[in-house]
Amino acid sequence: MPGGGFGALDSMNKSIQNNRALLKKRQGFATLKDNFTWNQKRTLYKFRPATHEQLVAIRKKLRRQFWIKLIKRSVAFIVACSLVYFVLTYIINIVLESV
Repeated sequence: MPGGGFGALDSMNKSIQNNRALLKKRQGFATLKDNFTWNQKRTLYKFRPATHEQLVAIRKKLRRQFWIKLIKRSVAFIVACSLVYFVLTYIINIVLESV
């Protein structure tokens, strides 16, 4: 058998050399952080503090949205449950009639 596994040893040595080369090229966190573009384009926003009336209006709006969402989910749940009920009773009736 020619070769005797020396190709495997050669590839092992090359991968070890490549891994060592990668370890030498390591950078610190600070230099990596500066390379990212999202870090350089940060926009700082300055908002005026909200008045009491604005906070009350926001609270009312959020409560209204909560109740609307709750009603929609409740209706969807009731419809889904009734559909499952009618489908199951239909299937049970078909099975009982065939027996």
